[in-house]
Amino acid sequence: MRRTCQQGILQYLCPQSVYTSKHLILLLAQYITIFNLYVLHMHIRVYSQPYVSILAVLMCIFSNATLYAQSPIDSLNISRITINKAAMITLGAWAVGNIALNGALLAFQHPPASAERPAAYHFQQMNVFWNVVNLGLACAGLYGAYTETPTGSSLFETLSRQSSIENILLFNAGLDIAYIAAGGWMIEHSKNTTSQHSLWKGYGYSLILQGAFLLVFDATVFAIHHITAEPLLRTILAYSRIHVSPAFCTLTFSIPLQ
Repeated sequence: MRRTCQQGILQYLCPQSVYTSKHLILLLAQYITIFNLYVLHMHIRVYSQPYVSILAVLMCIFSNATLYAQSPIDSLNISRITINKAAMITLGAWAVGNIALNGALLAFQHPPASAERPAAYHFQQMNVFWNVVNLGLACAGLYGAYTETPTGSSLFETLSRQSSIENILLFNAGLDIAYIAAGGWMIEHSKNTTSQHSLWKGYGYSLILQGAFLLVFDATVFAIHHITAEPLLRTILAYSRIHVSPAFCTLTFSIPLQ
């Protein structure tokens, strides 16, 4: 009786002569995809990214997506890449300036011994170390931005990349706060120790400075990405059409070219 009911439901949803576990998996995935498409089509904000990741996987495997006139999608990719280029140039300029200034200050100092080096020496030293890493990240980011192709990506690749950059920036902002907190702890620790007092103090102030800059940097870049992408995403959603039948699901975009 139970098996008969299951077969009756399957015959209603997706008529087949033979039902296997593969049919069951495909059918379940297809209707999960339909549900997620419905959520996206009802203008749920795509920045709640679990929907994006589910869509990206399921639609690529189980659905047919027909895209017409992808200019807003290309515009979203172009704006993301342009913002990333400007951000990496800014980060690289900050890094080069820090390395040059603090490196010059270190070169003109002649402390007699390591134990007698003042906090300013360690502050400048950490600034150089920190910004060597920043410069490497900026160069890698610029290389990625200049080698990425801004056109021809699918909607789901575009959403995935937009989601990824915003999530990375938010994660980095959390790390920046941790850097500032660690710098404060190091300064406080320097007050209660007689061993390497100036090193703790100098490194602590450097961490606070670099963490504060990166926090402002990451928050600003995130805001620019978010504000720039939102109207383009609304345009894509506004002109999307979902066609659903018991056998298949097709997502079609008819987007004007002006």
